[in-house]
Order: sequence, then C-alpha cells, then structure tokens
Amino acid sequence: MSRNPVRLHTWLRLQREGVAVSARADALCRALRGYPEVRQAYYLVWQAGAGIYTHEGSGQHLPPGQGDPLGASDERLFEQVAELGRLSLSAVRSVDCWLAGRLRRAGISHGQVFDLALEADQPGLLLVEVQPGVGLEWLGRWRNCCRRCWRSRQA
Repeated sequence: MSRNPVRLHTWLRLQREGVAVSARADALCRALRGYPEVRQAYYLVWQAGAGIYTHEGSGQHLPPGQGDPLGASDERLFEQVAELGRLSLSAVRSVDCWLAGRLRRAGISHGQVFDLALEADQPGLLLVEVQPGVGLEWLGRWRNCCRRCWRSRQA
C-alpha cells in the first residue's frame, strides 16, 4: 500500500487542527514528494507588502532571483494565478517576475503552480516540479481532490 494517502491524510488532519502554516506546508510537500513523478514541491505564501512569493516551511528553498532584490516583483504572476488557478512552469518562466528568475536559476522547467491558500486570508502558491516527460493532467486532479477534501473537513 502506498504511503501517499497516509501523508495526505496527515496534511488534512493538520489543516483541520489549524497547526502552524509551516508545518502544514511541510506535510503537503512531503505528501507530493512521495509520488515517483514528483521531483520537488514547494509552498510559497504571498507577501502583499513586498509583492513577492516567499517560502513557507522548512523544506528546500529556491535560489534568489536575478537582478536587484529591492526591485523584485511577482505581481504579474500573482494576477495570472488568481485569474487562471494554475500555470505550467514553462508559462511561469515566461512571466516577467522574480519567481521566474528563481526557477531559471534552479533549472526547474517542468511542472505546475497552483493557487492554494492554507490560510483563508493568506494567498499561497503550490509549486510542483515533475520528472521530464510526465504529463501534468494528474496534478490538476490531485489539487482539486485536495481542495474538496479540505473544504469538506472544514465544514
């Protein structure tokens, strides 16, 4: 039996119990990394004052973007993700934003980002890098399943 459902249930339990966002982000990324198709998973929160996404949790971090960090902005990406719900990493890399530079520096190009708020008032972004050649359709189904489960357990 796969350990992935256990990891997903752990994340859902942590969501329900309202533990620190960093612990929930770590559990979510661990659950995703349990799939052989997934190379890496990151959870980032939106920092409205700074206009960028920053890491949440204790997992591996992306390198800084290119250029002046004081001029960094993910505003365009934030708007696109809010509108579309998800984007391929190749689409993210084409956006003029700080996170695109971070992905390029890390050599990450295949996967997707999803809007996923672990706190109701704190927009977040789940970034999933998958193995080359792996289709991306299952990630959308996985995200939708997670959101439905999380909402049903909140009620």
